[in-house]
Amino acid sequence: MSGAAGLRVIEGDGAEATSAAAPTVFVRTLAAPPGAPWDQARSVALEARIGAPLAAHEVYIEQRRLERWRLGRPARFAVCYVRREAVGGEYRAQVEVEGRPLSITFRAPVQRGRLARRWGLIAGVAVAAGLLLTGAVSAALDLRADTEDQLSRLEQTAAVRLRQAKVQARLNDEARILAANGAGRQTVDGMLADLGWIAAAKAPGAHIDALHWERGYIGVEARGLIAPFGTTDRTVIKADHPLRPGVWLWGVGPAGSATSPSGSGSPP
Repeated sequence: MSGAAGLRVIEGDGAEATSAAAPTVFVRTLAAPPGAPWDQARSVALEARIGAPLAAHEVYIEQRRLERWRLGRPARFAVCYVRREAVGGEYRAQVEVEGRPLSITFRAPVQRGRLARRWGLIAGVAVAAGLLLTGAVSAALDLRADTEDQLSRLEQTAAVRLRQAKVQARLNDEARILAANGAGRQTVDGMLADLGWIAAAKAPGAHIDALHWERGYIGVEARGLIAPFGTTDRTVIKADHPLRPGVWLWGVGPAGSATSPSGSGSPP
């Protein structure tokens, strides 16, 4: 399976560490393209967030390099996930990756940020010294530019997916609220448009008891025999029999569904 920006998920190398008394730790293995160690780690961190089994705010994510960094060579990382609610601010676990035991410590974001900055500084100093000694500064700068371009595209992809997830979550919330209030499959915009039409088209003296939505139609419970609406831009049909004494059901079609006068018949 391929990841963004040259990252690859190595199938079969992951493991899931479980224990009857410990939270479950999910493990996957990623391969980062050649580059500086901090760029490789950054690539893996972005891919780990995009491919997380749960939303990023629901899990702690830790990664470990599985082999020494080498100039111009790809690198493999183990990425581990654990549910935040299953652990506290810090949790130590033992997992198995490629048949070897690996110690992982999950930390809260503040603690993890401090460690990342500390190790990034150390790694940066070490790599800078190595590049100066080998005379590969120019090649490293070119590689850095290519990697930054890849990372920029990966960050844009992550941002788009996050926006899409937020929009979908909002739509799901709206659908649940509307369903709970008898609006069926109606959207918020459609329901607001219908309510605006009802307010504008309501006949003087009409008494409306309740509204219902079903497949684009509105069911209106109104008192009396007179049509509750004084406009003809929508189909308005009265049921043949009252719902209860003095209360009739009127079916109202979608916007622009008819221009004929209101009449009696079967509701939609």
